[in-house]
Amino acid sequence: MSSQLDSRIETIVQDAAVEIARAVRGSIASEVAKVLASSGRAQRARVQTAARKPVRRRGRRRTVSPAQLKTVLDYINKNPGKRGEHIRAALQLSTDVGGRILAKLRQTKAVKTRGEKRLTTYTAA
Repeated sequence: MSSQLDSRIETIVQDAAVEIARAVRGSIASEVAKVLASSGRAQRARVQTAARKPVRRRGRRRTVSPAQLKTVLDYINKNPGKRGEHIRAALQLSTDVGGRILAKLRQTKAVKTRGEKRLTTYTAA
């Protein structure tokens, strides 16, 4: 009978310990929430997440317009022998857009190239 009583007491003590721990966790969580709300941290966190910039989707390439191709080709006709970086700087093109335009002109054989990599110079075909 004593062993049954001991096991019964042990079960009651374990159940009580679980309930006490649950109550303490809930109390601590509510106190932490009160402190955060009073300090303004929660409000600042909401403002910061709302003010984030929209995420730009990667992987999509923008197409090159015929007007851009014509502008770059006209510049090359007037200024033969210029390198890609000089063409982009003169026409105020970004590196990626200027690179796509020059690649399209090379692909369509609208320009002749001489040299390799950064030393490539462009002349009209």
